[in-house]
Order: sequence, then C-alpha cells, then structure tokens
Amino acid sequence: MTTVITTNEQIDELVESLLDPKRKRPACVVSTPNKSLEPLFDVEGIESETGQVCDVYLVVGGELTRHMQSLMPYETHVYGGAARVYASGFSEAAPELAGRIRYVYPAGAVSKSTDRLTGEIWTAANAAGLLAKPSVSAKPAAGKVVQIYGDASVLIKLTNGDLTTIRQEVTFPGVPMSWLFKVGQSVSGKFDSGTRIFTLDRPGSTVEEIVATIGTGNVTLGLVRSTDRKSAKIAMHPNVEFEVRKDEITGNPRDTVDGYLGVGDVVPVRLYRDPQGRIRLRMDDIDDDETLHPALVLVEGGEPWLVEGRVLFEPIEDNFVDVEALADDSDEVLSEDEFGVSAVVVPTPSEVVAPAKLNNQQRLHQAAIAHYLGVIKRGNRLIEGLRESNRALKLALSDAQTHSANQTEEINRFRMTSAGVRKSKVVESRSGSTAFSRCNRFETAEDWYREEIRRAWLKDFTPSERKAHTLLDGHWLCGEDFLEGVTAKKLDDNEMRKLTRAVLFLVTGRAAFDHLLEAHPLYENGKPMLIDGDPVMRMHIENGNPQAKRLHYVKKAGGVVELLQVSIHDDFGV
Repeated sequence: MTTVITTNEQIDELVESLLDPKRKRPACVVSTPNKSLEPLFDVEGIESETGQVCDVYLVVGGELTRHMQSLMPYETHVYGGAARVYASGFSEAAPELAGRIRYVYPAGAVSKSTDRLTGEIWTAANAAGLLAKPSVSAKPAAGKVVQIYGDASVLIKLTNGDLTTIRQEVTFPGVPMSWLFKVGQSVSGKFDSGTRIFTLDRPGSTVEEIVATIGTGNVTLGLVRSTDRKSAKIAMHPNVEFEVRKDEITGNPRDTVDGYLGVGDVVPVRLYRDPQGRIRLRMDDIDDDETLHPALVLVEGGEPWLVEGRVLFEPIEDNFVDVEALADDSDEVLSEDEFGVSAVVVPTPSEVVAPAKLNNQQRLHQAAIAHYLGVIKRGNRLIEGLRESNRALKLALSDAQTHSANQTEEINRFRMTSAGVRKSKVVESRSGSTAFSRCNRFETAEDWYREEIRRAWLKDFTPSERKAHTLLDGHWLCGEDFLEGVTAKKLDDNEMRKLTRAVLFLVTGRAAFDHLLEAHPLYENGKPMLIDGDPVMRMHIENGNPQAKRLHYVKKAGGVVELLQVSIHDDFGV
C-alpha cells in the first residue's frame, strides 16, 4: 500500500529508510505539484504493478519536499510533481543509486510516463536479486504469448486462463522483447498468483553451456557491447560477454576497433580455445562462405536472439523538464507565482499623515515607513525582473526541447546509416581471410588455386549463370610457370581478386560471351607468337587501366585453356 507523507516527522523517517544501506527493496517516491494533493503520476497503477517488489511513497509538495532536500544527498530529492526510484544500496556514500528525476512528459502523457517509471522499478528489483528465483509460493505454470508490446513487455495467457505480463526488465534488461518472443510461442515457468509474477524457465548461460551448444571452432553471432581502440566486449548471451583483442578482430594494423565495430552491432564470431586452454572469440579468420551456427535461444521455444543485420540501439530517453509541473521548492525553474510573495501594494501619498501633524515618535514611525516602502518598491521591481527572466527561460527551454527532439531524430537516422556502413566494412574485410591466407590449407599451389576459382564461381555466378557457363577441371590447365607469379609477393589482394575474376570468365567462356574483358594475340617480330602451333593470347585483367597486369594464356585445340603467366605489359617471356 502506498504510504502518504504529510509531516516533517514522516519525511525524517522516509529519508532514514532511503539511506539505510541494509534496505533490500527499491523505493519509489512520488511528489505532488505545489499546493496540490493530487499526484501527476498514476500512483495506484504503480502500487498495483510493482507493490510486491517496491515500497511506494507519495509526498505532498512544497514545505515537505524542501525539508527532504535538506536531508538528502545533493540533487537526490523529489519535488514539483516529479518522481524518483531509489535502488537498494542508495546512501550518502552511493548517491548515484538514486534514479533520474522523472516527470509526466509531455503534459497529460500519464500512462507513458508512469510506464517509464515502473520500468525503472522493475530494473532496480531485478538488480537487487528479488526476481532471480521464483517465490516459495510460485507454482509451475505454462502458457502462450498472445501479444508483444514493442520492446517493453509481452502478454501471456496461462493454461488456466489467467493473463499475466512479462516485462523486459525482469527477463534480460536491454534486450528487446521482440528478440526473445513471438506471438503463439509456448512458455513455461513458475507463476505466483499473489504477486502475479511469472518467472520463466531459461536455458543455461555459463561459458561451458554455451560451448556445449555452439561448439568450439564454429562461427556464430555476437552482440558488440562496448569498444575502444584496442578491444571490444562482445556478448554471446546477455549475461556472458568476452573481451576480444584487436588482433582477434582485424588483420589490418591500421584499423582501430572502435572504428571497425559499432556498439550494438551483431557480428559473426568464432568460438575457439587459445593456447592456454581459455575459451575466447575471434573474427580475423572467418571466411565469407562459412556456415553460420544459429545464435543462442534465450527463452525455451523462442528464436535465436541474434540474427544477421540486427542492430541494438541504446534508447534515447527524454531529458525534458516539465516546467509547468515544477513547484517553488525547485531551484531549477521558477514560475510566476512561485516566489512565495505577491507584489506588495505601495500606499499613495494621501494615505500618509502630513509631517506637520506628527510628534517625534510619529515622525520616526513615518521615516521607517518611508524606508520600508522603498524596500518594497525595489523588491517589486526585482520580482518583476525575475518573472521576466523566468518567462525568457521557459521560452529558451521550450526551444531547447524542440531542438533536442529534432536532434534525437537525426541521431537515429545517423545510427542507421553508420550501422549500414560498418556492416559493409565488416562484410568486405572483416576477417583478413584472403585468397593468399588460405593457401597453406592445401597440399599444392594448384589445388589451392583451383579451389579459389571454384569459390568465385559459386559466389559470383547465379545458378542459371552456372548452368550456362560450367566450370570443369579438364577445360583449363595451369602452366608450369603460371603459379610462380600468383603469390603475395607478386600480387596484392586487389590484383588477386581481378585475376581470379579474369581467369573465371576465361575458362567458363563468359568473357567471350559477354565481351567483358579485352584479349588479343601476342606478336613477336611482326608474327603471331605460337606454342605448339597454338597462338599466345594476352588479356587485360582490368579494362581501361594501362598499369594493370595482364594474363597470358594459350587456347589449345578443343577449347582447353592453358594459363601461362601474369605480368605487366612488356614483361612476358616463354
């Protein structure tokens, strides 16, 4: 039941309770606007939803909230119709455990503002361990998801017909509910009919259990939680994250981790065991075509919580001040009637007794009256000046709030654009796994190069194109000197990609079919150069670039292509 605070003595007891380091439950304190007994928040709704895990207090604003301010750590009190949640552990030594001051904003948005407040209460209750285990009175129950309310909560219909909700803050705080549940999904757990708290059954969340599910060596997905220049923290499970070094993320020494990965990105990672036997993550050796193991399922019967392309944006909460709700005990913004004094009416001269009719005592009184009239006039001018300043501050604050709202929209657009750019960068160069880095996986250089051509054929050609332009081993040969020029010393990664494309188009016949790459016979002393009677051909591996290297080959009788050499324009010799 909500405790209503109406005296200074009750404020003393409240503050003592809030600052008690042994307090186990979070507390929510709601104040009323000055000169009002009615709160702006839905206090009954707060009590109904969270009373089983939180102590709720209602303080009448004005003198009581000013008294509360005098007893509390700096800027941790409530005032002017606002509210605040105090987590367990809040004290003089830990004032940061007082939640942010919250208002009903925009004006009249009681339901939305109250929901933000109750969400903070559930988060504090979860952090206090009040929801970690079902209560002793909870009984096994099952049901189905009938509705998902954005990222905040889901509605469950139990098999006995009861309805209950599960909030994001009591499952995996910060993870959108749409990542965990789908409508029609069956759920099981324990339900306490007294508190109406439904506690889910959850799969394991230890490193060992994750390894047992995913397997070392396999590629799956992780969520980037934080980054700096040299490392990132990546979560495989909301409660299990790994610190990943730069050398485990990118092979490019010029990269910085915070420039390569963004907080909230979902990225491919490989579970592996380092030489010391520790389970770690890496991204630097992942090939584009590797099979992706599904991410973990956090709720029985649900979907994997991470899928490619997802981005988790931190919510941008309203930081607005409801200037109409603030009371005279707030030092932040003052309204016209919040100075505690009205303008004093100054007597007219006719109301003052003529000095000639006064005795000495009366003259002294008259002098004092004149002095205080001057003080009152100056005070009135000061009050009017403060009122004008307050009106200007209100207008400036309104403009700032509008500007902030516009900035929030711009930030969200920028986040989406940045996430797309980062994803493209990771897809393009995420691993440092290149054609040359894969060479040592094969017994011979020819086996390796034939596999590179096959990979390119599968990756770059559609199924219909592969039917039209088949890739058969017997249709092309590697000359004895050809692969000596296909090394990291002779070609950079970009040249290697262009060469692979040119060879693929040549040996499948697509180059001639689409007229994509220029080719011409090679001449020597004005005559075509021949090898065993077959003309030597030269092909540009990049049209329109005179500095690009050339591919030299022979097209033998029967259509077999023999690759001879890769070299610059005038550097071919046989």
